[in-house]
Amino acid sequence: AFEFVDGTWWWAKINTPTGVFRFTNDDILSKEATAADPEPAAGVVFKNLVIKSFVVDVNAGLVHLVENSSNALYSVPLDDTILKAIEKVDDIKTYKIADLPIKAEGTSAEPVSITQLILDKETGYVYFGLCSDDETLYKSGLYQYDPVTKTLTPIVEGMGVYGVAINNAKSKLF
Repeated sequence: AFEFVDGTWWWAKINTPTGVFRFTNDDILSKEATAADPEPAAGVVFKNLVIKSFVVDVNAGLVHLVENSSNALYSVPLDDTILKAIEKVDDIKTYKIADLPIKAEGTSAEPVSITQLILDKETGYVYFGLCSDDETLYKSGLYQYDPVTKTLTPIVEGMGVYGVAINNAKSKLF
């Protein structure tokens, strides 16, 4: 997952090393990086966590994410001190919203998991598709997370959803 937040790229990397790497356009080198090159000043957050999808809500001051090794949805304050202190699943457990029965698909090196979290910038709701491994806990479908009430609401059930898109530009399409 990639996000561009206030002039900084956020890139979730699920292979060694893992975490969310942050950098600006000025940090991008015109040559292959070496150990002697300086690290980007924005640094790494969620070091050692396996994050396939995340979304940053600057207005609410939150980072919403799914951590693959724990199969859970989290909502973490957008505070660098907190973000950089989270280096293992135990460090993030106080921010857990829900355990999700995510169907194991793909390989261990590249799991499918929840492929995308999408933020509705107008409402602050976060949407994601779930392919459930336990339909008695959560049915496969499209879900809405409300960070104010900390509730998950099924929007569409009975189908595996891998991608979600929100058009934040007002139109008369529908």
